[in-house]
Amino acid sequence: MLRTLARRRFLTHISTGAVVTPWWLSGGIPAANCIAAFQPKGAASLAASYVNLASGGATWDAAPGDAPGFNTATGWDFNGSSDYLIVGSGAIATAAPLSMVCRFNVDVGAALGVFMSICNTSSANRFQFYFADQDEVIMATVATAAGAANSTAGFLFGGWYSGFGVTSAANSRAAYINGANKGTDATSLTPSGVNATYIGARYSGASIGSFLNGKMSHCAFYNIALSDAQALVLHAAMV
Repeated sequence: MLRTLARRRFLTHISTGAVVTPWWLSGGIPAANCIAAFQPKGAASLAASYVNLASGGATWDAAPGDAPGFNTATGWDFNGSSDYLIVGSGAIATAAPLSMVCRFNVDVGAALGVFMSICNTSSANRFQFYFADQDEVIMATVATAAGAANSTAGFLFGGWYSGFGVTSAANSRAAYINGANKGTDATSLTPSGVNATYIGARYSGASIGSFLNGKMSHCAFYNIALSDAQALVLHAAMV
């Protein structure tokens, strides 16, 4: 019942007889390419916010590692020290192409935090989508070394922004903020043995860490590399 109600709440809006495209498929994204999408903003409860609204279904529902705060007007509120979510029971993707997207609001003074990650729980191998020092939104791949694409613009504490981390190939990744301000990296890396997916933190060999200190109203995982045009349309749809 919870899943049925949640999907009805976010998927179906009738206007002059037409079903409106949900935000996570904006820009012509096929339903099969969005593995998981969450919209805690507007959810009826914290439990309802964990329901995956996209085509991946219950396989990729979220569950609390340590539950974030919740407000229906703003979504999840991560405390920066222990809150995080586990998505499904494995790696939502193991190689490129891959895109991770979220709408975020970072608390004052936060120096670094992970929005979303796909990790190897016994090594430093991971895909991670995060911010650092207000300077940029970053999409990084960590294997024997780090390859990071940095957005060309930063953000202000307490403001709402859309972040995008896109890996097109082992040697091609990009980071955007608000659907633009694109930065790229061409280091050739593919993380090995990734086996877990997180929102609000990342796992690095020994423990969970780099917790997000801030809010998140929307997020989604894709098995394609979003185009520049799709990033811009998704930003507008999340806003």
